[in-house]
Amino acid sequence: MRDLLAAGLSTRVIRVVVPCFDGSGPALRPQVDKELADNLAREVDQMGARIDALTRNRDAVRSFLRTATPAAPD
Repeated sequence: MRDLLAAGLSTRVIRVVVPCFDGSGPALRPQVDKELADNLAREVDQMGARIDALTRNRDAVRSFLRTATPAAPD
């Protein structure tokens, strides 16, 4: 479950996903129906949108720092 949280999934989604795992140890495999697969695909798209927004914000701050003139000390 920690890996799913670290991956950025909400606890709401994790509650649905965790019961889908079958087996244990190296044989642990998720089994999903079409509805869950579609929901997870939307989650992936939303993650991509958040990553894109963070990347744009990071790049804007980097650009600002590259072009900024240091202020004189008071």
